[in-house]
This record gives sequence, structure tokens and C-alpha cells, in this order.
Amino acid sequence: MSKARARDDADTAGEADDGSADPLLDCLGFVARHFGIAFSPAGALSGLPLATGRLDIASFPRAAERFDLSARALSRNVYDIPAMVLPAIVLMRGGDACVLTEVNKRRHRAKIHYPHEGAGTRALALEKLAEAATGEVIYITPVGSPTGEDFYEGTTRQARRGHWFYGPVRRSWRSWIQVIFAALMINLLGLAVPFFIMNVYDRVIPNLAIPTLFALSGGVVIALVFDMLLRQVRAQVLDRAGRRLDMGLAARLFDHLMRLRMSVQTVGTGNLASQMREFDTVREVFTSQTVVAATDFVFIGIFVFAIWTIVGPIAWVPIAAIPLVLAITLLIRVPLARAISVTQDEANRRHGVLVESLVGIEAIRAANAEGVMQRRWEDAVASSSRAGASIRMWSSLVMHLTALVQQSVGVVIIIWGVFLVAEGQITVGALIATNILAGRVLGPLANIAMTLVRAQQALSALRGLNRMMKLETEAGERAQARDDTGAAITFQDVTFAYPGATRPALEKVGFTINAGERVAIIGRIGSGKTTVGKLLAGFYQPNEGSIVVAGSDTRAHNPADLRAMVGYVGQQPELFSGTLRDNIVMGRPQASDEEIARVVRLTGIERFSASHPLGLMMPIGERGLGLSGGQKQAVAMARVLIRDPEILFLDEPSAALDTAAEQALVSELARIADSGRTLIVCTHSGALLSVVDRVILVEQGKVVADGPREKVEEMLKSKVAAHRAAAGRKGRP
Repeated sequence: MSKARARDDADTAGEADDGSADPLLDCLGFVARHFGIAFSPAGALSGLPLATGRLDIASFPRAAERFDLSARALSRNVYDIPAMVLPAIVLMRGGDACVLTEVNKRRHRAKIHYPHEGAGTRALALEKLAEAATGEVIYITPVGSPTGEDFYEGTTRQARRGHWFYGPVRRSWRSWIQVIFAALMINLLGLAVPFFIMNVYDRVIPNLAIPTLFALSGGVVIALVFDMLLRQVRAQVLDRAGRRLDMGLAARLFDHLMRLRMSVQTVGTGNLASQMREFDTVREVFTSQTVVAATDFVFIGIFVFAIWTIVGPIAWVPIAAIPLVLAITLLIRVPLARAISVTQDEANRRHGVLVESLVGIEAIRAANAEGVMQRRWEDAVASSSRAGASIRMWSSLVMHLTALVQQSVGVVIIIWGVFLVAEGQITVGALIATNILAGRVLGPLANIAMTLVRAQQALSALRGLNRMMKLETEAGERAQARDDTGAAITFQDVTFAYPGATRPALEKVGFTINAGERVAIIGRIGSGKTTVGKLLAGFYQPNEGSIVVAGSDTRAHNPADLRAMVGYVGQQPELFSGTLRDNIVMGRPQASDEEIARVVRLTGIERFSASHPLGLMMPIGERGLGLSGGQKQAVAMARVLIRDPEILFLDEPSAALDTAAEQALVSELARIADSGRTLIVCTHSGALLSVVDRVILVEQGKVVADGPREKVEEMLKSKVAAHRAAAGRKGRP
């Protein structure tokens, strides 16, 4: 390659090809394939908090992790990139990125690759690459490789897939060491005030040694200042570690919640939401005084040793108090744990009633059932209140007993100390200092009571979260190559029953739909039509048989890839608070204005958005508040179409429409079908059958008819006529 070409490459490196390009995603795919790892673009992006729909540097490590790759973004000059970490991703000016595959520092040359441009490897001068680069690079290696161990601080497969909670806590070990060191220094500095008071009483006052007083005062002031600074540093370290844990753990919990299999979501939305809320209890353990109390407790031996040094045998008094307080807390731990467990169960039930009532408020009012839900709510609140009272009783008991021990220790020290002072074995200053030091011994013990309550609540919440984290999720790390059959669909003897159901929703169902076909699935309510769509979209997996889409079993597809192919619109489309535009582009936020305008026209949204002063920026309330059923259906269809799926599955799309709107929908579906998509419509409406060429009749979970529309319609008419004739004969005398 010529120098001029290299210069051109470097100068234009930061410019993406078009508005839909995703350079970092393409670079990740190139590196994954370089290491022999099957790559799924949709799987890489699925569930990531991307503002623009494109992979960014902040989310890159999480995307790479899904393909057993460790990624770390660093500020590096291209001259400082070692050959052992190649291939590496270099960020370029203008938002572009390339893969650096080779560096020859002796000849000052480099080889780069732009995967999104489809071109081959380019050679250029290191100087030109450095000019075009931003100074940020991403090192990527397979998890567990020697290179990965060196550069990624021991991020092995076991650590990456370890316990969702204890793993991140262990990885914050530097912060915990800093907290422990700060606690050690704070407790050592805590000796300053008692020794200052002892020396004032024993040396300064008897001798009126004012210079000594000033010297001691200066020393204790310095100690107090450092004590304050160390406490502030400890608080900041805890806060920083807590924020890091909060962000990481909360993201992992929500990601797991979003990937739960539909078949395991039997505990109810309210209970799941309540369990997520309990994460706050777990988080507070690492950001509150709990850690401070625990670390201070570790170092009470410093003060016990100081007491022994000053007054000898009186040290046995606080020493004896330590196991006594621990015994009290351990004995009360069992009933306290039981009370906390019951309280959290009741709180989950109360939260479930609340969420269920808010979600179904219209149905409750329509049925005039406010009293029923009010009774459920008050019963749940009463049970929760009773359980909470039990917690308060046990926790207050342990705190009051601990306070009794603490006060008794002070009294015993004074009584014993008076006799020792009278015998001349200790001084008055030593006795006063001992009493202060005993307080420093028993202070952490008193805090242990509250620490016990918080820790017990956190453990109970952690057990609930552990149960949720053990629920089965969709396998989101698979990538399956497609064959050349297009988006063909085959159900092979599929049997499926919903969790807890006594009879299967589908039984031995088999059919094939070729790419580009227009098919209607008809049948009575509960016949299994909707279940076909949910299985096709991968929401559930068949109990028996298999579903093949694009040449591969749906269980072998990455769920994100499958749903990129299959656009599913359910009977009750869900919308979310925001704007109309937000709801349309939810699955593809990087969509251009032209793409949005196209689906708005195609779905008929323009008929009601044009009359609003804000147009597509019109506000939408929670669950689509402010839109009619037909308008919600149109928005849901637009949300699917903007992703340009090859298969479109519509479940009762005209259920909420009047006759005029249904005719408009028929026209729109005809245009959609003409685009070459595979169209599957579940319907009771005869008008929608005019759009399709083939009809599948399902009854009681079985396919009873499958053929051209005219043939199936004729068969149905014959059955209806025969049924009427039989009814007429039965009615004759």
C-alpha cells in the first residue's frame, strides 16, 4: 500500500460508513472469530444499557464477556502496545475503531483492519496511526489465557462465572484492606486520649507541670486530627467501594431478571420486585456503620492489652464481658433470624398485593372489587406488622442486655479500682484511663447488637436473592450459523404444557411454513394459537419435539438472534412511559428518521400522531395510558417492524379495532406481506383471512386442518352446514 493510501486511511479512519454502522461491535466480532468463537451481534448487544443502540466503550467489556473474552479499555499510545496483546482494538477520531493486528516497531509499520468496511488488512506507518487514534485502546484475550491473567488481574472463567455476590465483594479486596488498615490506625490513635488524661492526673496536676501539659496537649491534638482524617478517608473508601458494588451487582441482578425463562416466573411480579428491593438491605451492609463496627470489633484487643498494661488484673473485667455479650447475641440470633425471615416473606406478599392492585386497577374498579383488594392489603399489612414487632422485640432485648453489661463493667472497674488505689497499686489517673479504655472495648460490643440485626436482615435478603439468581435463564451466549433455506419454520411433533397446567396447550403439532408465506392460524379460544407464537419467539421451549427456524432448532439459537428474525406482537401490547417515538424505537434506538417515518406510514400511526401538536414526541403514559387499544396495537407493530424481522407473528391484531380500523389494518398487512416477509396471523376475523394464502386450523392443541385458504374455508362451511342440519333434525318432533 502506498504512503498516500496510508495517509488517506489514517485521515478518514474516524468516519463511520453510515449512520447505522457500529464499529466497536464489528471489531468485537472480528476478534471473537479470530479466536475461533462463534459470534452473535444481536446477542452481544442484547440487554446492554446503550443510549444510542451502538456498542460503546463503557459496555464493551460486558459484551465481550458473553463470548468468553476479557476486555479492558486503557489509555495507550500505539507505540506502547505490546505485540503479545494483539489483536487489540484502537479507537479512532470521529467515533470509528479498527483492529490492530500487527506492529513492527523496528520498521515503524502497523497492520490494521476495519471490519465494518469489509476491506482487507491495511498497512500504514505507526506515525499515521498515532495521529488518527484517540489514545484509547481495548485489550482483548480469551478468558483464562496466560495473557488474560497478566493483563486482566486474574479474571478467569471461574471468577467471571462465580457467585454473583461474593465474587464482586472479593474483587474489592483492596478497598477492604484499606478499611482494615484505617481501622487499625484509628484504634491505635484512640489510645491517645486515655493516656493523655492519665498523665494529666498523675504527673501534671500533682506537680503543676504546665510545660508538660502543653506538650501532651499538642500531641493529643495531632492524634485527634489524624483520627478525624482517617475516619473521613475510611468513609470515602467505603462509599467508593459501596458505589462500585451497587452499580455492578444491581446491573447483574437486573440483567438476570430480564433473562429469566418465562417458565420459571411463577412467583409473581410483585414478589420478584420485592426481592429486587431487598438488595438495598444487602448493599447497606457494605456502606453503613456495619463494616465500621465489624472492623472496630477486630481491634478491641489493643485496648484490652492497654488496660492490662496500666492496671493489670482489672483487665479481666472487660475480658469477661466480651464472651458474655457474644453469648447474648448468639442466643438471640436464632429467634431473630426466624422473625426476620417471616417479616421479609410477609413484606414480599404485601408488595405483591400492591403491584397486582396497581397493574389491574381498571379491572378491579370494573368488577367493583376494591373491597376485596383492600382486605388482602390490610391482611398483608397486619401480618407484616406483627412480624416486624417480633424483630423489634428481639433486637431491643439484645441491645438492652448489652447496655446492661456495658454499664456493669464500668461499675465493677470503679469498685475494684478504688481498692487498688487505696493499696497504692494503681493511680487515680490510671483508674480513669482504664474506665475510658473499657468503654472503647465495650463500644464495638454494643454496636455488635445492631450489626447483628443488620447482618441477619442482609443474610435473609441474600438468601432470597440467591434463590432468584438460581432460577434458569435463557441461554444467551450461543451463536448458530444459518443455512440457505431463509426464514423457514418447521414444527416437528411439538408438545407443550404451561408450568402447572394439567393438560398440554399443544400436542403433537407439526407443520412447515416456507419463507415468504402468508399463513393464518385459526381456532377457538384456548385452542393453542397464541402458544404457537410464544414458542416461535422463544419465550418457552417445547416439552417434546422441536421447532426449527432458518435451519436450526430454536434451542440452538441465541434468543436475541431468534427475536431479531421473529417479530412477535401479542394480543395485549405493552407500552411504556415516554414519548410515542421512544416506544417505536425501543428495540432499535439507532433507527434513522427515514426508517421511523416508513413504519409510521406502514402501520397507520400517522393518522393519529399527525393530529397531535407534538407529533411523534407526544407523551405516552405508563402501560400506554392515553392511547386506544387499536393505537397501542399499531405502536406495537411499528416497534416490531422497525427491526425489520423476516418473520412477523401477529396475535389477534384486530381484536381491539372497529370495522373501519380493521379494513385499514388489512390494507397495511397486505403491504407488509408484499415486502417478502413471512406473515403469520392468529385471528378470529374473516376479514384478515383475505391477506393470507394458507390457513392452519387448531383445535384443542392439535392441527386438524392445514391447506390453501379457499379449501379450509370450504371445509369449515361444510362442517357448519352439517352441524346446523344435525341440530335441525334433533329439533324436529
